[in-house]
Amino acid sequence: MLSRRLRIFDIFVLILVALGLSKEAHAYVDPGTGSYLLQILVAGFLGLLYALRIYWARLKSFLTSRILRSSKKDD
Repeated sequence: MLSRRLRIFDIFVLILVALGLSKEAHAYVDPGTGSYLLQILVAGFLGLLYALRIYWARLKSFLTSRILRSSKKDD
């Protein structure tokens, strides 16, 4: 499992180095690419907020149940 993670990490670093060393790119980026990237960023941000909301509710209910259990022991 660890060796697979290292291979994926090595490939990622290799791609970043290759992109960083290239001086010019002769490519066309059409105007729709910017809006697509914006959609990806907005969707990722909203997904993160939703995940935080779910886990916050779970954490809150867990802590509430622990506090109620400890207060019943004190009585």
